[in-house]
Amino acid sequence: MNDILELASSKNEKPFIVILDSIQDPHNLGAVLRTADGAGVHGVILPETNSAGITPVVEKVSSGASETCAGCRGYQP
Repeated sequence: MNDILELASSKNEKPFIVILDSIQDPHNLGAVLRTADGAGVHGVILPETNSAGITPVVEKVSSGASETCAGCRGYQP
C-alpha cells in the first residue's frame, strides 16, 4: 500500500486506487488491470481470499499491465 501512495506522491497526484472484490476469473482480472493501467490508476488492491491471483493467464490478458500497475493483496472483505 505504501508503494501505491508513494507513486501517487512522486507524481504530485492524489492517489487513484481500484479496490476489487471477488474477481475469480483470471481473464476478467487481466482485463481490469489493463483498463486500470490505461486509465492511470496508481494501484489495484485485491482481497486476500476469494480472488484470482497474478498468473500467466492474467499477465497475458493484461498485456503487460500486471507488471507496471502496483498491486496490494491482503484486505479481508
